[in-house]
Amino acid sequence: MKSINQIKIFISCPGDIKEEIESIELIINEINKTSGKRDDYALELLNWKYDTYTDIGSDGQEVINNQLEHQYDILIGILGSRAGTPTKRDKSGTIEEINRAILDDSKEKMIYFKTSAPENIYDIDPKQLEILKLFKKELTEKGVLYKEFNSLDSFESLFRINLSNLIIDKILNKNKAIKNPIINKNTNKYSDIVDLISKIETKDDSNIEIDLFNLLGETTSYLEIITKTLDSMTGSLNFLTEKLNLRTEELNKIHHVKDQKLKQSKAIKSINDLSMELTEFSTRIDNDLPIFSENFKLVGSSYSKILLTLTGNKSNEVINMKNQMESFRNNVEFALKNSAILLQIVSDFPLMNSKFNHSKRQTEISIKNITKELLEGLLLFDEAMGIN
Repeated sequence: MKSINQIKIFISCPGDIKEEIESIELIINEINKTSGKRDDYALELLNWKYDTYTDIGSDGQEVINNQLEHQYDILIGILGSRAGTPTKRDKSGTIEEINRAILDDSKEKMIYFKTSAPENIYDIDPKQLEILKLFKKELTEKGVLYKEFNSLDSFESLFRINLSNLIIDKILNKNKAIKNPIINKNTNKYSDIVDLISKIETKDDSNIEIDLFNLLGETTSYLEIITKTLDSMTGSLNFLTEKLNLRTEELNKIHHVKDQKLKQSKAIKSINDLSMELTEFSTRIDNDLPIFSENFKLVGSSYSKILLTLTGNKSNEVINMKNQMESFRNNVEFALKNSAILLQIVSDFPLMNSKFNHSKRQTEISIKNITKELLEGLLLFDEAMGIN
Protein backbone atom coordinates (compact mmCIF):
# COMPACT_ATOMS: atom_id res chain seq x y z
CA MET A 1 0.00 0.00 0.00
CA LYS A 2 1.30 3.43 -0.94
CA SER A 3 2.13 5.94 1.76
CA ILE A 4 0.09 9.15 1.45
CA ASN A 5 1.57 12.35 2.81
CA GLN A 6 -1.20 14.03 4.83
CA ILE A 7 -0.88 17.83 4.87
CA LYS A 8 -3.23 19.50 7.33
CA ILE A 9 -4.33 23.08 6.74
CA PHE A 10 -5.89 25.34 9.34
CA ILE A 11 -7.88 28.39 8.24
CA SER A 12 -7.70 31.22 10.76
CA CYS A 13 -10.21 34.02 10.16
CA PRO A 14 -12.92 36.07 11.86
CA GLY A 15 -16.63 35.64 11.16
CA ASP A 16 -16.84 38.09 8.24
CA ILE A 17 -14.74 35.79 6.03
CA LYS A 18 -17.12 33.26 4.41
CA GLU A 19 -16.87 33.09 0.62
CA GLU A 20 -13.11 32.78 0.73
CA ILE A 21 -13.41 29.64 2.89
CA GLU A 22 -15.71 28.04 0.31
CA SER A 23 -13.22 28.88 -2.45
CA ILE A 24 -10.36 27.34 -0.46
CA GLU A 25 -12.37 24.13 -0.01
CA LEU A 26 -13.06 23.89 -3.76
CA ILE A 27 -9.43 24.56 -4.72
CA ILE A 28 -8.11 22.00 -2.22
CA ASN A 29 -10.56 19.36 -3.46
CA GLU A 30 -9.44 20.03 -7.02
CA ILE A 31 -5.73 19.75 -6.11
CA ASN A 32 -6.32 16.52 -4.16
CA LYS A 33 -8.02 14.92 -7.18
CA THR A 34 -5.22 15.90 -9.57
CA SER A 35 -1.72 16.60 -8.29
CA GLY A 36 -2.43 14.98 -4.91
CA LYS A 37 -3.37 11.62 -6.41
CA ARG A 38 -0.41 11.63 -8.74
CA ASP A 39 2.19 12.70 -6.19
CA ASP A 40 0.85 10.81 -3.15
CA TYR A 41 -0.23 13.64 -0.88
CA ALA A 42 -3.59 14.81 0.47
CA LEU A 43 -4.56 18.24 1.76
CA GLU A 44 -6.95 18.21 4.72
CA LEU A 45 -8.73 21.25 6.11
CA LEU A 46 -9.09 21.70 9.87
CA ASN A 47 -11.95 23.74 11.31
CA TRP A 48 -12.11 24.69 14.97
CA LYS A 49 -15.90 24.19 14.93
CA TYR A 50 -15.59 20.50 13.97
CA ASP A 51 -12.05 19.49 14.97
CA THR A 52 -12.13 20.52 18.63
CA TYR A 53 -13.99 19.14 21.63
CA THR A 54 -15.30 20.70 24.84
CA ASP A 55 -12.51 21.40 27.31
CA ILE A 56 -11.38 23.96 29.87
CA GLY A 57 -8.79 26.71 29.45
CA SER A 58 -8.30 30.31 30.49
CA ASP A 59 -10.59 31.11 27.56
CA GLY A 60 -12.02 29.42 24.46
CA GLN A 61 -9.07 30.45 22.29
CA GLU A 62 -6.60 28.68 24.57
CA VAL A 63 -8.62 25.46 24.14
CA ILE A 64 -8.42 25.85 20.35
CA ASN A 65 -4.67 26.51 20.58
CA ASN A 66 -4.07 23.43 22.73
CA GLN A 67 -6.10 21.09 20.53
CA LEU A 68 -5.26 22.28 17.00
CA GLU A 69 -1.86 23.93 17.14
CA HIS A 70 0.10 20.66 17.11
CA GLN A 71 -2.03 19.20 14.30
CA TYR A 72 -1.70 21.52 11.31
CA ASP A 73 1.18 22.03 8.87
CA ILE A 74 -0.06 25.14 7.05
CA LEU A 75 -1.91 28.13 8.48
CA ILE A 76 -4.03 30.25 6.16
CA GLY A 77 -4.80 33.55 7.88
CA ILE A 78 -7.45 35.79 6.29
CA LEU A 79 -8.59 39.15 7.63
CA GLY A 80 -11.16 41.49 6.11
CA SER A 81 -12.84 44.46 7.76
CA ARG A 82 -12.74 42.94 11.25
CA ALA A 83 -9.95 41.61 13.46
CA GLY A 84 -12.33 39.57 15.60
CA THR A 85 -12.91 39.15 19.32
CA PRO A 86 -10.00 39.96 21.66
CA THR A 87 -8.47 37.17 23.74
CA LYS A 88 -6.61 37.34 27.05
CA ARG A 89 -3.32 37.28 25.13
CA ASP A 90 -3.82 39.18 21.88
CA LYS A 91 -5.93 41.61 19.85
CA SER A 92 -8.17 38.80 18.53
CA GLY A 93 -8.34 35.04 18.19
CA THR A 94 -7.28 35.19 14.54
CA ILE A 95 -4.36 37.51 15.25
CA GLU A 96 -3.28 35.27 18.13
CA GLU A 97 -3.34 32.18 15.90
CA ILE A 98 -1.31 33.94 13.22
CA ASN A 99 1.23 35.27 15.70
CA ARG A 100 1.68 31.84 17.30
CA ALA A 101 2.20 30.28 13.87
CA ILE A 102 4.82 32.91 13.04
CA LEU A 103 6.80 31.83 16.11
CA ASP A 104 6.76 28.19 14.94
CA ASP A 105 9.31 27.63 12.16
CA SER A 106 7.87 24.19 11.42
CA LYS A 107 4.64 25.69 10.09
CA GLU A 108 4.04 27.33 6.73
CA LYS A 109 2.11 30.60 6.82
CA MET A 110 -0.11 32.13 4.11
CA ILE A 111 -1.56 35.46 5.29
CA TYR A 112 -4.10 37.54 3.36
CA PHE A 113 -5.91 40.84 3.87
CA LYS A 114 -9.16 41.66 2.08
CA THR A 115 -9.06 45.32 1.05
CA SER A 116 -12.59 45.77 -0.32
CA ALA A 117 -15.20 47.42 1.91
CA PRO A 118 -18.11 45.31 3.24
CA GLU A 119 -21.38 45.54 1.32
CA ASN A 120 -23.13 47.05 4.32
CA ILE A 121 -21.35 50.26 5.35
CA TYR A 122 -22.78 49.85 8.86
CA ASP A 123 -20.49 46.82 9.25
CA ILE A 124 -17.46 49.13 9.15
CA ASP A 125 -15.97 49.62 12.62
CA PRO A 126 -13.18 52.24 12.76
CA LYS A 127 -11.70 50.61 15.88
CA GLN A 128 -11.46 47.25 14.11
CA LEU A 129 -9.84 48.89 11.07
CA GLU A 130 -7.27 50.54 13.34
CA ILE A 131 -6.42 47.15 14.87
CA LEU A 132 -5.95 45.67 11.40
CA LYS A 133 -3.75 48.60 10.35
CA LEU A 134 -1.58 48.12 13.43
CA PHE A 135 -1.34 44.36 12.83
CA LYS A 136 -0.18 44.92 9.25
CA LYS A 137 2.50 47.23 10.55
CA GLU A 138 3.60 44.63 13.11
CA LEU A 139 3.81 41.94 10.41
CA THR A 140 5.94 44.19 8.22
CA GLU A 141 8.28 44.95 11.12
CA LYS A 142 8.65 41.20 11.75
CA GLY A 143 9.55 40.66 8.10
CA VAL A 144 6.37 38.66 7.44
CA LEU A 145 5.11 38.80 3.85
CA TYR A 146 1.34 39.09 3.49
CA LYS A 147 -0.83 39.43 0.40
CA GLU A 148 -3.84 41.67 -0.31
CA PHE A 149 -6.90 41.08 -2.51
CA ASN A 150 -9.99 43.12 -3.28
CA SER A 151 -12.40 40.56 -4.73
CA LEU A 152 -13.25 36.87 -4.47
CA ASP A 153 -11.97 36.24 -8.00
CA SER A 154 -8.61 37.86 -7.26
CA PHE A 155 -8.32 35.88 -4.03
CA GLU A 156 -9.01 32.58 -5.81
CA SER A 157 -6.35 33.28 -8.45
CA LEU A 158 -3.81 34.48 -5.90
CA PHE A 159 -4.44 31.66 -3.42
CA ARG A 160 -4.36 28.98 -6.11
CA ILE A 161 -0.96 30.15 -7.34
CA ASN A 162 0.45 30.63 -3.82
CA LEU A 163 -0.67 27.17 -2.70
CA SER A 164 0.62 25.58 -5.91
CA ASN A 165 4.06 27.15 -5.42
CA LEU A 166 4.13 26.12 -1.76
CA ILE A 167 3.25 22.52 -2.66
CA ILE A 168 5.94 22.40 -5.33
CA ASP A 169 8.62 23.89 -3.06
CA LYS A 170 7.78 22.22 0.25
CA ILE A 171 6.15 18.91 -0.73
CA LEU A 172 6.95 17.76 -4.26
CA ASN A 173 10.61 18.81 -4.31
CA LYS A 174 11.09 17.36 -0.82
CA ASN A 175 9.48 14.08 -1.88
CA LYS A 176 11.74 13.87 -4.91
CA ALA A 177 14.78 14.19 -2.68
CA ILE A 178 13.49 11.33 -0.53
CA LYS A 179 12.39 9.09 -3.39
CA ASN A 180 15.67 9.37 -5.30
CA PRO A 181 18.49 8.34 -2.94
CA ILE A 182 22.02 7.85 -4.26
CA ILE A 183 22.39 4.26 -5.44
CA ASN A 184 25.30 2.29 -4.06
CA LYS A 185 26.39 0.45 -7.16
CA ASN A 186 28.78 -1.72 -5.18
CA THR A 187 25.81 -3.35 -3.39
CA ASN A 188 24.02 -4.47 -6.52
CA LYS A 189 25.33 -3.89 -10.00
CA TYR A 190 21.76 -4.23 -11.33
CA SER A 191 20.18 -1.91 -8.75
CA ASP A 192 19.38 0.73 -11.35
CA ILE A 193 17.41 -1.82 -13.40
CA VAL A 194 15.67 -3.14 -10.29
CA ASP A 195 14.67 0.42 -9.37
CA LEU A 196 13.37 1.05 -12.88
CA ILE A 197 11.20 -2.07 -12.79
CA SER A 198 9.89 -1.14 -9.34
CA LYS A 199 9.09 2.36 -10.53
CA ILE A 200 7.02 1.05 -13.45
CA GLU A 201 5.21 -1.54 -11.31
CA THR A 202 4.20 0.98 -8.65
CA LYS A 203 3.40 3.80 -11.03
CA ASP A 204 0.14 5.60 -10.21
CA ASP A 205 -2.32 5.54 -13.12
CA SER A 206 -4.88 7.80 -11.47
CA ASN A 207 -3.84 10.74 -13.68
CA ILE A 208 -3.43 8.82 -16.90
CA GLU A 209 -6.21 10.89 -18.47
CA ILE A 210 -4.23 14.12 -18.06
CA ASP A 211 -3.90 15.77 -21.47
CA LEU A 212 -0.79 17.93 -21.75
CA PHE A 213 -1.91 19.47 -25.01
CA ASN A 214 -5.39 20.23 -23.71
CA LEU A 215 -3.95 22.02 -20.65
CA LEU A 216 -1.50 24.01 -22.73
CA GLY A 217 -4.12 24.68 -25.41
CA GLU A 218 -6.57 26.02 -22.83
CA THR A 219 -3.98 28.36 -21.36
CA THR A 220 -2.82 29.47 -24.81
CA SER A 221 -6.41 30.24 -25.80
CA TYR A 222 -6.93 32.49 -22.78
CA LEU A 223 -3.54 34.07 -23.36
CA GLU A 224 -4.40 34.85 -26.99
CA ILE A 225 -7.64 36.56 -25.94
CA ILE A 226 -6.02 38.76 -23.29
CA THR A 227 -3.09 39.53 -25.62
CA LYS A 228 -5.54 40.70 -28.28
CA THR A 229 -7.50 42.69 -25.70
CA LEU A 230 -4.31 44.18 -24.26
CA ASP A 231 -3.28 45.25 -27.76
CA SER A 232 -6.69 46.91 -28.19
CA MET A 233 -6.43 48.73 -24.86
CA THR A 234 -2.86 49.78 -25.62
CA GLY A 235 -4.13 51.16 -28.92
CA SER A 236 -6.79 53.12 -27.04
CA LEU A 237 -4.17 54.50 -24.65
CA ASN A 238 -2.02 55.56 -27.63
CA PHE A 239 -5.10 57.09 -29.29
CA LEU A 240 -5.85 59.24 -26.25
CA THR A 241 -2.21 60.23 -25.78
CA GLU A 242 -2.10 61.44 -29.38
CA LYS A 243 -5.39 63.35 -29.04
CA LEU A 244 -4.30 65.00 -25.80
CA ASN A 245 -1.05 66.14 -27.41
CA LEU A 246 -2.88 67.51 -30.46
CA ARG A 247 -5.52 69.35 -28.39
CA THR A 248 -2.87 70.78 -26.06
CA GLU A 249 -0.94 72.10 -29.03
CA GLU A 250 -4.17 73.44 -30.55
CA LEU A 251 -5.17 75.24 -27.34
CA ASN A 252 -1.70 76.77 -27.05
CA LYS A 253 -2.08 78.26 -30.54
CA ILE A 254 -5.59 79.51 -29.74
CA HIS A 255 -4.17 81.25 -26.69
CA HIS A 256 -2.29 83.64 -29.01
CA VAL A 257 -5.39 84.65 -31.01
CA LYS A 258 -6.00 88.35 -30.31
CA ASP A 259 -9.70 88.52 -31.20
CA GLN A 260 -11.30 87.53 -27.87
CA LYS A 261 -14.60 86.41 -29.39
CA LEU A 262 -12.86 84.26 -31.99
CA LYS A 263 -10.44 83.01 -29.34
CA GLN A 264 -13.29 81.88 -27.07
CA SER A 265 -15.19 80.27 -29.94
CA LYS A 266 -12.15 78.25 -31.08
CA ALA A 267 -11.31 77.23 -27.50
CA ILE A 268 -14.87 75.97 -26.85
CA LYS A 269 -14.84 73.95 -30.08
CA SER A 270 -11.45 72.42 -29.27
CA ILE A 271 -12.55 71.54 -25.73
CA ASN A 272 -15.81 70.02 -26.96
CA ASP A 273 -13.93 67.97 -29.55
CA LEU A 274 -11.60 66.73 -26.82
CA SER A 275 -14.66 65.85 -24.70
CA MET A 276 -15.95 63.64 -27.51
CA GLU A 277 -12.55 61.99 -27.87
CA LEU A 278 -12.40 61.33 -24.11
CA THR A 279 -15.85 59.74 -24.26
CA GLU A 280 -14.82 57.60 -27.24
CA PHE A 281 -11.75 56.44 -25.35
CA SER A 282 -13.76 55.57 -22.22
CA THR A 283 -16.26 53.57 -24.26
CA ARG A 284 -13.49 51.56 -25.92
CA ILE A 285 -11.79 50.82 -22.59
CA ASP A 286 -15.05 49.95 -20.84
CA ASN A 287 -15.83 47.43 -23.60
CA ASP A 288 -12.39 45.78 -23.50
CA LEU A 289 -11.78 45.69 -19.76
CA PRO A 290 -14.35 43.02 -18.73
CA ILE A 291 -12.99 40.64 -21.41
CA PHE A 292 -9.44 41.29 -20.29
CA SER A 293 -10.29 40.86 -16.61
CA GLU A 294 -12.21 37.60 -17.01
CA ASN A 295 -9.61 35.91 -19.19
CA PHE A 296 -6.75 37.17 -17.02
CA LYS A 297 -8.27 35.27 -14.09
CA LEU A 298 -8.75 32.17 -16.26
CA VAL A 299 -5.09 32.28 -17.32
CA GLY A 300 -4.04 32.43 -13.66
CA SER A 301 -6.19 29.42 -12.80
CA SER A 302 -5.11 27.43 -15.86
CA TYR A 303 -1.41 28.19 -15.41
CA SER A 304 -1.49 27.12 -11.75
CA LYS A 305 -2.84 23.73 -12.92
CA ILE A 306 0.11 23.47 -15.29
CA LEU A 307 2.51 24.29 -12.43
CA LEU A 308 1.14 21.41 -10.34
CA THR A 309 0.32 18.87 -13.03
CA LEU A 310 3.46 19.28 -15.12
CA THR A 311 6.02 19.80 -12.37
CA GLY A 312 9.46 18.96 -13.78
CA ASN A 313 8.14 18.64 -17.35
CA LYS A 314 10.73 20.16 -19.68
CA SER A 315 9.10 19.47 -23.03
CA ASN A 316 9.34 22.10 -25.75
CA GLU A 317 5.62 22.82 -25.36
CA VAL A 318 5.94 23.63 -21.66
CA ILE A 319 9.09 25.73 -22.23
CA ASN A 320 7.32 27.64 -25.02
CA MET A 321 4.36 28.29 -22.73
CA LYS A 322 6.64 29.72 -20.03
CA ASN A 323 8.31 31.93 -22.64
CA GLN A 324 4.90 33.16 -23.83
CA MET A 325 3.89 33.94 -20.26
CA GLU A 326 7.11 35.87 -19.65
CA SER A 327 6.71 37.86 -22.87
CA PHE A 328 3.11 38.71 -22.07
CA ARG A 329 4.06 39.68 -18.53
CA ASN A 330 6.58 42.20 -19.90
CA ASN A 331 3.91 43.67 -22.22
CA VAL A 332 1.57 44.08 -19.26
CA GLU A 333 4.27 45.91 -17.31
CA PHE A 334 4.88 48.24 -20.27
CA ALA A 335 1.14 48.98 -20.60
CA LEU A 336 0.87 49.54 -16.84
CA LYS A 337 3.56 52.22 -16.84
CA ASN A 338 2.00 53.97 -19.84
CA SER A 339 -1.48 53.93 -18.33
CA ALA A 340 -0.16 55.38 -15.07
CA ILE A 341 1.55 58.22 -16.98
CA LEU A 342 -1.64 58.91 -18.96
CA LEU A 343 -3.75 58.85 -15.80
CA GLN A 344 -1.54 61.55 -14.31
CA ILE A 345 -1.77 63.66 -17.49
CA VAL A 346 -5.58 63.49 -17.60
CA SER A 347 -5.82 64.17 -13.88
CA ASP A 348 -3.69 67.32 -14.29
CA PHE A 349 -5.98 68.80 -16.96
CA PRO A 350 -7.88 71.78 -15.50
CA LEU A 351 -11.68 71.92 -15.29
CA MET A 352 -13.19 73.80 -18.25
CA ASN A 353 -16.87 73.40 -19.03
CA SER A 354 -19.52 70.94 -17.85
CA LYS A 355 -19.28 68.68 -20.91
CA PHE A 356 -15.51 68.43 -20.66
CA ASN A 357 -15.51 68.03 -16.88
CA HIS A 358 -17.86 65.03 -17.05
CA SER A 359 -15.84 63.44 -19.88
CA LYS A 360 -12.61 64.07 -17.98
CA ARG A 361 -13.95 62.42 -14.84
CA GLN A 362 -15.23 59.38 -16.75
CA THR A 363 -11.86 59.07 -18.49
CA GLU A 364 -10.04 59.23 -15.14
CA ILE A 365 -12.20 56.38 -13.85
CA SER A 366 -11.64 54.30 -17.01
CA ILE A 367 -7.86 54.76 -16.91
CA LYS A 368 -7.83 54.11 -13.16
CA ASN A 369 -9.73 50.85 -13.74
CA ILE A 370 -7.35 49.65 -16.44
CA THR A 371 -4.30 50.68 -14.37
CA LYS A 372 -5.64 48.82 -11.35
CA GLU A 373 -6.46 45.74 -13.43
CA LEU A 374 -3.03 45.72 -15.06
CA LEU A 375 -1.32 46.10 -11.67
CA GLU A 376 -3.30 43.23 -10.11
CA GLY A 377 -2.64 41.07 -13.16
CA LEU A 378 1.07 41.84 -13.14
CA LEU A 379 1.37 40.97 -9.45
CA LEU A 380 -0.49 37.72 -10.12
CA PHE A 381 1.85 36.82 -12.98
CA ASP A 382 4.87 37.60 -10.82
CA GLU A 383 3.48 35.26 -8.13
CA ALA A 384 3.05 32.46 -10.68
CA MET A 385 6.48 32.97 -12.22
CA GLY A 386 8.34 33.49 -8.95
CA ILE A 387 9.38 37.06 -9.76
CA ASN A 388 10.03 39.29 -6.74
